[in-house]
Amino acid sequence: MFLILSILFFGLHEAYAGLCPQVILHTEHKIKFTDTEKRMLCGDPAVDAYKNIPPYQAEIFMKGFLQSRGYLQPEFAPVGEVLNVYPRSKTFIRKMRVNIDEDKERKLVEKEIQRQYRKKLMTPKRLDAIEADALTVVRRRGFPCAKIETEAFPDTRSVDLNYKDLNWFPFGKIEKEKIPDLHENALARFYPFRESDAFNEMLLDLTEKRMMRAEVVSGTFFLENCSVDARKFSLSQQFIIGPPRSIRFGAGVNTESGPMFRVKWAHNRFQPMASHLSASFQASLRIQSLNLTADQYLWNHRPRQSLFSQFDLIRESQFDYLQTLARLRPHMKWTEDKLRRHLIYTLGPTLEAGSFKSEERLEQRSYRTGALEGSISLMSHIYEYFDTHPEDGDTVRFSFDFRQPEFGFPHRLLKLDSTFAKLTRVGVWRRGNLIAGLRVNAATTIVPDSVDLLDLPPSVKFYGGGSDDVRGFLLRTLPKNDGLGALSKLGLKLELRRTYLWKESLEGFVFVDGARFGPEPWDIDPRVWYSPGVGLRWLSPIGMVQTYIARARATNPDEDFGNFYFIGLGGTF
Repeated sequence: MFLILSILFFGLHEAYAGLCPQVILHTEHKIKFTDTEKRMLCGDPAVDAYKNIPPYQAEIFMKGFLQSRGYLQPEFAPVGEVLNVYPRSKTFIRKMRVNIDEDKERKLVEKEIQRQYRKKLMTPKRLDAIEADALTVVRRRGFPCAKIETEAFPDTRSVDLNYKDLNWFPFGKIEKEKIPDLHENALARFYPFRESDAFNEMLLDLTEKRMMRAEVVSGTFFLENCSVDARKFSLSQQFIIGPPRSIRFGAGVNTESGPMFRVKWAHNRFQPMASHLSASFQASLRIQSLNLTADQYLWNHRPRQSLFSQFDLIRESQFDYLQTLARLRPHMKWTEDKLRRHLIYTLGPTLEAGSFKSEERLEQRSYRTGALEGSISLMSHIYEYFDTHPEDGDTVRFSFDFRQPEFGFPHRLLKLDSTFAKLTRVGVWRRGNLIAGLRVNAATTIVPDSVDLLDLPPSVKFYGGGSDDVRGFLLRTLPKNDGLGALSKLGLKLELRRTYLWKESLEGFVFVDGARFGPEPWDIDPRVWYSPGVGLRWLSPIGMVQTYIARARATNPDEDFGNFYFIGLGGTF
C-alpha cells in the first residue's frame, strides 16, 4: 500500500509538473514536452479524435518522444486507464565499431566518427547523422556506390556501422549536357579533377559551387548511376542555363567604414569560351572604387589560360593619408588543379598613375609608372569548398611588384608580399565545432637606402589595423606615424571559434591579433601592436555580420589604447 501511495504521489506530482493524471512519469529528471506532444499523450477535448487517448496509444507516442531525447530503454506499466512511465537513464555513445574489410578505410572512418560522436547522446536522429557522415567519408575516397547499415546497442552503448558494395571507381568520362553557343571545352576550368582520379563526392560539390560562384550557369547538378550489383558506375551532368547577364545592388553599414554601397554588372558567358566581363562600383566613407574586369579565355585547346585584364580607379580617404590612383593590369592567368589543391598564377605589366599625401607631408604628390607584377595562389580544395567562411584547409598567396626608373618610377623598387592561412577543426562542442585559425603575413618593400618613406605612395607600403587585420585598431592606422606607413611588416592572427552557437548561423570567437612594422626593407622594429578580443558572428543571407570588442595595446614601450568596438557587415579572419 505504501508503495502504491508513493507511486501515485510522485506520479501525480510529475503529472502536474507537465503532463496529466492519466500519464504518470516516474523520474528524477525534468523532461519537457511540447504542447503538441502533451495533446498526443493526454488528449485534447477540442478534437474528437484526440479526446481520449488509450494507454496503449499513449505508450507508442511516449516511446518515440523519449527515444528522441536519448531515453532508449523506457519501461511502461499501464494500470487501468493510467500509464506509468519509467524513462530510466539516457544513453550516451561509448563505442563505434566499423565493419570494413579495408583496414585503412576502417581506421579513417573510426577516427572521424569517434571524433564527432563519441560521448554524444544516442538518439534516432543522431544515428541518422552518424550513418550519413560515415557514408560521406568513403564517398570522398573513391566509393560512390557504397551503402551502410547502422545498428545501435543501447545495453552496451555501442553503434555498429556495416558497409557493403565498397567498390572503388574513378570519376570516368562525364556525359555533359550541351550548352548552346558554348564550346564543348569552355567549362573545363571549373573541374577540380581528372577522369582517372578517384571519385570524391566533395569535388563534385566543389564543381557546382565554382560554376555557381562564377554565375556561368544558374544551376548545375550531377547524376550518379550505380548498377544493381554495384560493379559499374557512371556520371552525367545537367545544367540550368539561365541568362548570361546580371546586375546586383547591395548596401550595408559598419562602424569601420560607415555606410557602404555596391552595384555590379556582369556578363558571365561572353563568346564561345564563356569569358567573363564585369563592372562594379563600391563606395564607403573610407574607400571609393570603380573596377572593370575582362577575363577572356581565347584558346579552345587551353581552357585554363586566359588574358585577365583589370582597370581600377580608387580613392582612399583614410584617417592619416589620402590616396587616389588609376591602375591598368593586362595580365596572363593560368589555373591548375592538383590532387588536393587549386593553383592560380598571374603575370604581366601594370600601368599606374596616382597622387597621395599624408598628415606628415601635407602637400600632394603625383606620379605615373609602369610595373611588372605577378602572383601565385594555392588553395586546398577543402578550404575552397566552403562558400564564404572557411572552416578547414589552408591557403597560401605570394605576390611581387617590380618598378624602376626605366618604367617611370623615381626609384628601383621590389615589393614582396606573402600570406599563409590555416584552419582546422580541433574538437566538437555540442552541435558545433571548435575551429582554430592561424594567419601569417610577411612582407617587405626593397628600395635604395637613400629613399625616404615620404617619397613613396601608400600603394607600395604596408599598414595595419581594421577588421581584416589587427582588429583592435582603426583601419590602416598602424604604425602610428602620421600615415607614412612601413616598408616591412610581420603580422599574426590567432582565432578560436565555435560554430552553431544557439543556432546554425551564429558562432562565437576569441582572438589575438598582432603586428610588427619596420621603416626599412627586411627590418622589423621590436614594438608589437596587438589586441586580444572576443566576438559574435551571424552568417546572414546578405553576408557576414559580426561584432567584437578588442583591447588595443602595444609593447616597447607598453601602452594601452583602451577598448575597440566593431559591429556591422564585413570583416574576416
